[in-house]
Amino acid sequence: MARIYDSMKHHFETNDLAFIEKQDKDTILLPMGADKVRFDCVARAVEGQARFVFYSLCPIKAPEAKRHEVSEAITRANYGLLIGNFEMDYSDGEIRYKSSMDVDPDVGLTDRMIKDTILANLSTHDRYFPALMDVIYGACTPTVAIDKVESQKEKVDEVFRRLVEGGEGSDGDSDEWEDD
Repeated sequence: MARIYDSMKHHFETNDLAFIEKQDKDTILLPMGADKVRFDCVARAVEGQARFVFYSLCPIKAPEAKRHEVSEAITRANYGLLIGNFEMDYSDGEIRYKSSMDVDPDVGLTDRMIKDTILANLSTHDRYFPALMDVIYGACTPTVAIDKVESQKEKVDEVFRRLVEGGEGSDGDSDEWEDD
């Protein structure tokens, strides 16, 4: 099996992604854009545990006075997530989203595994980013901010369910996609 680190590096090189290798030779730093924001990201190989870890760092740190509220928001966001979780360092307010996966020694870390882990990470962090900003800048309570984000997903899930079942709103002309 190729080393996890070598597989990560190869993936980033073949996809023409700019990156910086850290001297410890288990970590790669790279900027990545999502729909709403650009994240500084960290890809890490934990060879001894056969694990690939990917972090996207929130570009805004939680101010000390808002860390309790941000902690509540990320706890609410984390509940029910299938892949990954938000973390916050209480000492400096750094917020990040972490996705990781075990790597089967017989298979190794494939390009598809890397791509899927990164996509799940960035799309989730990007989805919840506005809620985190609403909490940090005082526009909403943690409950309202997270509910706002999650109600949009439920609306999309409902439209998709109706389309699949061929029920109401399946003609493609549904107003379900518009904001209320």
